[in-house]
Amino acid sequence: VGGNSLNGALDVTPLLACKTLSVFDSDASVRLIAYTNNASDLPSLPPALRKRTLDVEWKEEATFAKQMQRDRQVKKMKVLAIGFQPRHFGAMAQLLCASGTLEMIVYKESMALSPEMLKDFSIVLVHPTKEGKLQELRIATKKLPIVVVGNSATYADAASRCLRKGARCFIPEPLTERTAMSIRSLAQQFARTQKNVIVGRTAPQPVQTQEKAKKMVIDFEEMRMKYEGRNGRIKETPRQRLEESALGMLAQRKRGPLQREDFSPVATLCGLPACGGEILYDAVVRFAETDGVDERNASEVGVSKELLMKFWNERLRHFDAETRLFNILCGPNSNLASEENMKVGCIHGHMIPLSPKHGEQRLLTIL
Repeated sequence: VGGNSLNGALDVTPLLACKTLSVFDSDASVRLIAYTNNASDLPSLPPALRKRTLDVEWKEEATFAKQMQRDRQVKKMKVLAIGFQPRHFGAMAQLLCASGTLEMIVYKESMALSPEMLKDFSIVLVHPTKEGKLQELRIATKKLPIVVVGNSATYADAASRCLRKGARCFIPEPLTERTAMSIRSLAQQFARTQKNVIVGRTAPQPVQTQEKAKKMVIDFEEMRMKYEGRNGRIKETPRQRLEESALGMLAQRKRGPLQREDFSPVATLCGLPACGGEILYDAVVRFAETDGVDERNASEVGVSKELLMKFWNERLRHFDAETRLFNILCGPNSNLASEENMKVGCIHGHMIPLSPKHGEQRLLTIL
């Protein structure tokens, strides 16, 4: 149980029987509980628990049994027996009901084999002489397991017909402990699928694990303030100095303005996806056209080394990768967020501008 974060106490009573237990790892903040018959005469702890002696809270076993009884709501599974003689029925009931989880009920002709009547049963045992009842049972219920129990030598043909009519299996008489266990297992498997039958501990209350997508309204100005504020900036690191040097060498090796197709390695050097090269190129061009940079014709001739480094210093240098992506996609003068106080609806990770510029609908997916 090491590494688990438990909200309640941990019952270590079963470990008291492991006298040679040498390894036990659990969070030190987890409270341990152990139950004993005599709290005044505490049993010895195994070696692995001795270092946690002071953390173990001892309780009387009687209180544990009462609590278990309160939590446990067992409803016996009902077995419908059709066509059996009283002497055979008694022997079957003794074997099947030995565990205390089954309750045998004898079918009477006055009973109507209706869905309402059969919904309380977990299994039906039919004698081969009552094979005519199989059709009524299958009309009333499609899933309730039906088991044919009879003498294999005397009723071989009848048993074969019963199996063709929808019986689950044939079990020879007399029943044994093994065949009785098979019948109980079939009943338990069916009972677990029924909401009206409670087996063992009470099932926990249903918890909703999936919620319908909620629509949110996000203010772009508020987001921009978040990323352009103090929290978005990071301290100078060796990576930034290497990045600056690598960008300068890349632009110098080109021996001319960088074009749109040259920006994939630039995006990679800036810690962005390579597929974002074209978006980065557009951002640099907008920067040249709207931020007072002398190169007004960057969109025609390309991006020079000086323009690239100026953009990197102002928009990328002091920001982490997430803020850099935001500055490129939604920075000032961006087509995606140029309208003041633009709102977007976020649905499943997609940002859909509700008031896009120039009336053009755009879809921005943040990956």
